[in-house]
Amino acid sequence: MPPRSSWTGFCGSWVMSEHKPLGGLFTLDYGLALPAEQRSGHGYPVFGSSGQVGHHRDLAVRGPGIIVGRKGTVGSVTWSDDSFWPIDTAYFVRPTTALSLRWLYWLLKFLPLSNLDTSTGVPGLNRKDVAEISAFIPPLPEQRRISEILDTLDRTIEATQRIIEKLQATRQGLLHDLLTRGLDENGQLRDPERNPELFHETELGLLPREWEIQPLDTIATVSAGVTLGKNLSGSGTIELPYLRVANVQDGYLDLGEVKTIRVLAKDIDRYALQDGDVLMNEGGDLDKLGRGAVWRNHEGTFLHQNHVFKVRPQPHALVSEFLAFIGASPYGKRYFMGIGKQTTNLASINSTQLKAFPVPLPSFQEQEAIVSKLLTFAIKLKAEEARLSKLQALKRGLMEDLLNGRVRVPLVESDVEEGHADRVPESSVSVNPTDLPQYIPPQPPIAAHAPMYRAATGAQTKLTEWTQALAQAVQGQQVGRYSPEALDAVLPELLALTTDRRGVLQVPEVLAKAGIRFMLLPHPSGSRANGAAFYLDEEHTQPVVGLSLRYPYLDVFWFNLLHELAHIRLGHQPVPDESLEHYDQQSPDEQAANQWAQDKLIPPECGKPS
Repeated sequence: MPPRSSWTGFCGSWVMSEHKPLGGLFTLDYGLALPAEQRSGHGYPVFGSSGQVGHHRDLAVRGPGIIVGRKGTVGSVTWSDDSFWPIDTAYFVRPTTALSLRWLYWLLKFLPLSNLDTSTGVPGLNRKDVAEISAFIPPLPEQRRISEILDTLDRTIEATQRIIEKLQATRQGLLHDLLTRGLDENGQLRDPERNPELFHETELGLLPREWEIQPLDTIATVSAGVTLGKNLSGSGTIELPYLRVANVQDGYLDLGEVKTIRVLAKDIDRYALQDGDVLMNEGGDLDKLGRGAVWRNHEGTFLHQNHVFKVRPQPHALVSEFLAFIGASPYGKRYFMGIGKQTTNLASINSTQLKAFPVPLPSFQEQEAIVSKLLTFAIKLKAEEARLSKLQALKRGLMEDLLNGRVRVPLVESDVEEGHADRVPESSVSVNPTDLPQYIPPQPPIAAHAPMYRAATGAQTKLTEWTQALAQAVQGQQVGRYSPEALDAVLPELLALTTDRRGVLQVPEVLAKAGIRFMLLPHPSGSRANGAAFYLDEEHTQPVVGLSLRYPYLDVFWFNLLHELAHIRLGHQPVPDESLEHYDQQSPDEQAANQWAQDKLIPPECGKPS
């Protein structure tokens, strides 16, 4: 594509930014001594180096404000909406120039202040060291936008955390109900109050009358694992992976780090895991005793260590997942904590105690129904946990990009009119991906077959993972029926958006009318690709256009978008991913796409690129 400096079709405003020492922005002032016994216990929040430590009727600093850990938790950063009292283990921030205090909070959270600890005993933070830190200082309007973006994302993270906490609490209640009341023939929880005749008192409390209580060893085989420390070698031995306590979490297996051990070949069958085996911990922290997970559909031969019991349920007597849920239930945890042998640092149970574990046992069919309900709920919880993980990763990435100045945010006209910015060509204005709809996309199943796609100008690397993520992200979008005529019909509306700073926000909606799915995803690391155009189907009726924002500027955004749309409109054949690395950027198709984008974007009255 033509160099950015040659474009003359966009007008707007921008400002220059630079790196400056933090000492020119604010000072760190000492907090005031206020012993715990002198705090009134009500009124304004009191902050120490690790956060809020109480309340007091008087204030020392008018809020909002920022508290920075000086002693103890060095470099911790806390925000207070209200006026507050910082005690003498902390600093408070006093701005010395016009700035967004909330932006400064995020900047200080981002900077590694804890690395500035200068003490040899109690950790301490030196104010001069902080003042000498050089940081990217954007203009005030951009500071405000950055803080808005990060605050919005932070609120989303907090809301997701609350959802997870509610789901976890609900899960415990559901677990208790299903494992003590069970499900009737209609799939509903039995009600001991309305139908007391369906229940009877047992050694485990009130249970459905149809249920039995069986010791675990009558319905499953309990086996100890391989003992470490034997130095085996020779032709009669083999090295295999094995699971240890760290791999067996509460309800799932963590296979991120699996170690290996050499064993005698004749012992493999004794220690090998089979599909449906329940792994239950023999030792560890007291609350981790008996916690287990089911071994399902893993390729290869895996063994288990002697600190992890292998429980193999009898067919048609005990559902593996049902046993794992029983072990994780409040009843199961009470049992194992009650029998666990506590030492100085660890607790343990033995195989005799595990074999005697009383299992409340419904029919096999009812066990399957209970497991189905619990697994459905577990999927919801895992989905929220995965969403939280992605949001937290996005937050880390955005803080890195926005606070370092690698990604710039656009300024609206009102910011410029307030005198906060100087005027320069719009070609420098950046597009922030968090402003775009569906930037955090749902994760439906990926397309059934690997997509074919065409690289944007500048691609010199394979983008398989990026384009697959793009294909996955757009699956849930509802769009019209694509045709070249449908695209032609929305082009005037699309091009009208190029004169509006916020026009990029409407791109997905406009293209959806033409049957084109659109998504903006983070730029793939190590790639020089700007975007991609491909189809979700072999018939080329479901086009997708994605941009990477390698260069986060409005003129680049619009040119790349039109360039990719050109490949769709002109009927160019997609390029297989294995051909991308050597794809000819000067091919007739690429030149045609460049020309089509240029002709659509730059009206004659605005001038042509030089």
